[in-house]
Amino acid sequence: MLCSAISRSALELIHAEVMKKVHAQEEPGTMDKCNCATGIRYLLPCSHHIQLAVPIQVNQIVTCK
Repeated sequence: MLCSAISRSALELIHAEVMKKVHAQEEPGTMDKCNCATGIRYLLPCSHHIQLAVPIQVNQIVTCK
């Protein structure tokens, strides 16, 4: 379950990206050439990589070891 595997701040960033998708407020770009700050800075899925009604899997989150 995603909410027990990542930090609250990461979860909030992902939630913001889901809301962008829901309200069609995505940054310009495509999945192939996405340059969203969420993906670049935080290594989290951005609105271009999120599918509505499909759960985000823990393996979609990049972890540093």
